[in-house]
Amino acid sequence: MKSLCFLVLLLTGINMNAQKAQKEMTLYYIGDPMCSWCYGFTNEWSAFVAAHPNVKFIYLMGGLRPDGTESMASLKDFLAEHWHEINQRTGMEFKFDILQNDIVYNTEPACRAVACVKALFPSHTLSFFQRVQKSFYQYNNNPYATATYMSIVSDLGLDSDAFEKLFLSADGRKLVLQDFEKARELGANGFPTVLVKAGDQYYTLTRGYTTALELMQRFKTILSKP
Repeated sequence: MKSLCFLVLLLTGINMNAQKAQKEMTLYYIGDPMCSWCYGFTNEWSAFVAAHPNVKFIYLMGGLRPDGTESMASLKDFLAEHWHEINQRTGMEFKFDILQNDIVYNTEPACRAVACVKALFPSHTLSFFQRVQKSFYQYNNNPYATATYMSIVSDLGLDSDAFEKLFLSADGRKLVLQDFEKARELGANGFPTVLVKAGDQYYTLTRGYTTALELMQRFKTILSKP
């Protein structure tokens, strides 16, 4: 009986130490809602987040093609190849109609929308980010239209007027530029990138797509570091 009690206390202590370690760490997710591999990473990342409720997550928009000038149509062969590959590997759904469109492939507005939601409604950052991904990839909604983002904000029950004001302002542009700058400082030049900050030390959890299981195994290794 004494041995059993000791084991319970030991496991409780280990669990408490692990939870304490998680609380002292910050995870940076650096991505872009119009990055196709970030979209493919959706379910894996959601599973990892759900498994770590004690972790602090910070989302930064890295800017895949901020202020891009090439049209979707001019990039259609390149993009279609990647989208098909991601669909086959992850099961995420894509609609390809937008690849026939002359709309410019500029990811800044989508990133700015996320940066604005992060500033106004921080607890909804991930859900908004993922809905923007779905809006573009599954429904091919116009990523330049303010209404595209307003609709998502409203669906989440958030203040759409406050969002619109910030999104269309110079302050909204500054917010996303700050994200881009911070992402560069952290060395994120491909997306998704996930970094773990423990004290003053940064560890790479992933640079690119991976599975939730692999993320959890890598994170466990980092947690075990002295």
